[in-house]
Amino acid sequence: MSALDTLIFGYRTVLAAATAVTQWSKLNFAAPLTATVNAGTGSTDIGLSSTPTISTPTFTGTITSSGTGWRILDSVDRITTTDATVTTVASWFLVDETAVAIDVLVLGSKRTAVTEVGRYKRSVVYRRTGAGVATIVGALESGTDEETSAGLDVTIDTDGAATVRVRVTGLAATNMTWSCAMRVQENAAT
Repeated sequence: MSALDTLIFGYRTVLAAATAVTQWSKLNFAAPLTATVNAGTGSTDIGLSSTPTISTPTFTGTITSSGTGWRILDSVDRITTTDATVTTVASWFLVDETAVAIDVLVLGSKRTAVTEVGRYKRSVVYRRTGAGVATIVGALESGTDEETSAGLDVTIDTDGAATVRVRVTGLAATNMTWSCAMRVQENAAT
């Protein structure tokens, strides 16, 4: 069909997710979509009557924004500890020829009778090049730690290869829940 035929006879195929659907003589736009006659342009304008919102979203996994050679990812992780063993709560694998800025906010609390609590902010930059190991750039930056016991802690290190780890230290004989909000900003060589 030519462009002129389309103008004269209208649309020929309606697709839903790239699959043809049954043709009807009318199109009905349900809310929040609107169809308004525009006499000035001789067209029907399709719009939104309101901005759609999600009232209480729940995200799992990693939320990603990206472009060519860069991306920003947010993840939320949670673990429990039962003693003072250093335990990984979140991690990030650096692919070769990338630099990452990692910011974390970690909260730990005793699972019953919340008498033990710790909140920690950490920020760090790592790079990986030449198929080598993840290498820190500068030093780990720590925010103001707020904790009920000095034994609680959060560190960021590597596994000695290409993985950056966020690690928590709980208390002996104490069940703790740890949540970690981690933002990774990554630039890759292009």
